[in-house]
Amino acid sequence: MTRKALLLVLAWALPLSAADGLELVDVFTAGTEGYHTYRIPALAVTRSGTLLAFCEGRKTSREDLGDNDLMLKRSTDGGRTWPVYPGSSAYTAIEVLKDGRIVVLFERDGYKKLTLARFTPEWIESK
Repeated sequence: MTRKALLLVLAWALPLSAADGLELVDVFTAGTEGYHTYRIPALAVTRSGTLLAFCEGRKTSREDLGDNDLMLKRSTDGGRTWPVYPGSSAYTAIEVLKDGRIVVLFERDGYKKLTLARFTPEWIESK
């Protein structure tokens, strides 16, 4: 096991309150912002250091099928604050390409389509 992996295992084995230097920020919280549950989180970091947190916002229950939205929150201050950018779809996967563009593969239209969206960090920052 590498040192990094060992440190990660040890960090998760400790109670959250016992870890010195650990800062926790709740990005998505169940029962807030009109959503019952948030599931399937993902995080990407742009070249400029902007954090992009995606997840599926489930409006009425924890069930996979239902009224679900793709949620995006962007943080430009190292993860301290997270504005909301909702959309009607369900999250599947995210990746930052070598050229800095971001790719998101997601389900939409009642799970009838899988759509690939490509965009630049500048596009998301203009929203």
